[in-house]
Amino acid sequence: MENIQNAEWVKRALDPSTPMLDNQTVRTEYSEVDGKIVLYPTIRMIDGKLVNLREEGIDPVSYTIQMGDFLSFDTTEEADQFSKMFSDMVGRSRSADKPTQGSSRDLF
Repeated sequence: MENIQNAEWVKRALDPSTPMLDNQTVRTEYSEVDGKIVLYPTIRMIDGKLVNLREEGIDPVSYTIQMGDFLSFDTTEEADQFSKMFSDMVGRSRSADKPTQGSSRDLF
């Protein structure tokens, strides 16, 4: 996995004090770009507001390539596995009634 240090959306999603949009703070997808599998958010913080890129008519793949904050994997299986693990981490970090296990710092 490459670029995790540059992925501000990862840090934001794990921070329970940041806002949510329709009960989500991030939603990830992956696509093949130049022979690599890139994982990217479809919900982003833009100008201080959470935005669903597709609903705003913005192509999430093009946007993430422009921002350079995608995560890169060798296979779709690796991207899918990370996406599921990340979703679980976000859920735990935002759950008020469950103690957080581990630390988001483990990713960095």
